[in-house]
Amino acid sequence: TTDGDSVYVFPGIYNERIRINNSIQIQGADPLTTIIDGLNTSNDILTCIGTDAVISGFTIFNCSMSHSCILINHTVNCTLYGNIIHTGGYGVTVQNAQNISIINNTFLQIRTTKTGYIAITLNNCIFSTFSQNKISSWDVGIIIKGTHLLITQNTITNTHRGITDMMNSLPFANKY
Repeated sequence: TTDGDSVYVFPGIYNERIRINNSIQIQGADPLTTIIDGLNTSNDILTCIGTDAVISGFTIFNCSMSHSCILINHTVNCTLYGNIIHTGGYGVTVQNAQNISIINNTFLQIRTTKTGYIAITLNNCIFSTFSQNKISSWDVGIIIKGTHLLITQNTITNTHRGITDMMNSLPFANKY
């Protein structure tokens, strides 16, 4: 693929790891039928280091307990929209990134299979938006180490900790 490409993924179960290095849009047919199974690999399943990348319409699951289903790393302007992420140690990890949007995703742990640690981890993340996500049955919903973040309208249930702000960077009214 080259910068600016759009990739449409047909329904099916895909057993693979994906690395996005450029500015592309990857659109699954439907998150209920377009599934990326990590096969409990000892790596992150989907890694995004490309700028201006958009990932939507997938179920991403079966991550190892020591890696992320999705890693957004050292990039800008990456969007994760309308995905289902479950069964792994870490749902989405965003590190050293800016202008990231994680919107309208579902983070669900299936307790009979595995217990997840953290649904969304923000590490050195700035000027980003995390909105309208549904997080259920993870140990921690969102853990934050960053500034200039908009975290709004997320629904977090059945967690030990909903939102943990490691830097006390969020205004109190924005936390819950």
